[in-house]
Amino acid sequence: FVICLAFGAITTVVMLLMNLLVPVIFPRYFKEENWTVGKQIFYTGLHVFLIAICNFLFFIYLTNSVNLLSEFIWFQVVTLAIAVFPVSFLTLYQEKRERNYFISSANKMGINKDLNTNLEYGKITIEGHNTNEQLHIDTNLFLFAKADDNYVELFYLNEGKIEKRIFRSTLKEIEVQLNKIKSVFRCHKSYLVNTQTVSRISGNAQGYRFHFNNTALSVPVSRNQNDWVKNRFAVHPESN
Repeated sequence: FVICLAFGAITTVVMLLMNLLVPVIFPRYFKEENWTVGKQIFYTGLHVFLIAICNFLFFIYLTNSVNLLSEFIWFQVVTLAIAVFPVSFLTLYQEKRERNYFISSANKMGINKDLNTNLEYGKITIEGHNTNEQLHIDTNLFLFAKADDNYVELFYLNEGKIEKRIFRSTLKEIEVQLNKIKSVFRCHKSYLVNTQTVSRISGNAQGYRFHFNNTALSVPVSRNQNDWVKNRFAVHPESN
């Protein structure tokens, strides 16, 4: 019984490290907008592989086995056999369920009439840390800002075309500069969007995305902002 508890404890520790520590060390891999079913299955498979290794080492410690290769293979095969089918099924089921939910929810959304009738006009100024890093544009031409390490990419319209400028700054600093613009919203930890320029909303397994007219660019919405999106944008009645 104690040995069984030890195997369970080893499995628990490996899973905690993989789900709490590794995402902190490799944050780019775990960015919400980069999530895919393939990455989920791969990372879960890595869980299984490491769990098998750690349990194998504990087994060697207990038994002093000399058949290391055969025992190692046995632990990998058994652990994989136990995990592969439920893990794959649950991952695919979760992806399908969330994709259907967000697609269905996004299809019922339209641009809130209040946003279209209460547009904010005037000039905004965005400044970076470097000399001459300034952007003066009309409020309704600013699309969104994207964080990129110690820099921020600014996307805006200029004579009907999408342009991008890179400023040495943080997204938080840009957000503070635009805090008087009610339509500018921190929809994601890496994105700041001007909601009055959003033309439509789509959904997939990762959540909602904002889209803009005349461009293939889109902006992800963090799942913790789902309620905000639903409240901010009107829902069209379902058609029969």
